[in-house]
Amino acid sequence: MKFFSKLGDKYGFSLQKENLASDARCARTLRDENDILKEKAAKATRLEFETDMLKEKLKDVDFYRQRVEEIREDNRCPDTF
Repeated sequence: MKFFSKLGDKYGFSLQKENLASDARCARTLRDENDILKEKAAKATRLEFETDMLKEKLKDVDFYRQRVEEIREDNRCPDTF
């Protein structure tokens, strides 16, 4: 076993193995970060959609508020002929 260990050291296999392990850890970290960013992007898309829907509802509310004010004005001042 020592022979293979020394042989591996001679040809840089142990260093290569360490580099591969380090690269694998880095890849896992990047994959995890990518998953987190995908989740955040999906949430942002949902929130943008919800924001657009609420803006449309706000426009409707403004329209109906103005309409109610017009009707109240019409009821206060009946036309006299």
